[in-house]
Amino acid sequence: MPVVGKDLLAPVPAGPGQAVRLYTPVAGCASRWSIFNAAAQPVASLSFGASETAQWLHLGVSPGVYFARVEITPQGGSTRVLWQQLVLVP
Repeated sequence: MPVVGKDLLAPVPAGPGQAVRLYTPVAGCASRWSIFNAAAQPVASLSFGASETAQWLHLGVSPGVYFARVEITPQGGSTRVLWQQLVLVP
């Protein structure tokens, strides 16, 4: 997982075949994702260990606006929460 200055999900917008990935300032973070549509209905629930690539493939999900709640837990650290809007394009 590439290291960046803050927690973020990218790319946004994401097209077909483009996985939305988690980028964090510290490598080796576990994460739990909850994805919601614009009506606040759950669309996906994902969980990744610290050594896994944290990504949402969004196969079979309609283009539109979604919201992601991601709990990020670095090894030996405390859990923090990222909320981010996602856009899927056709």
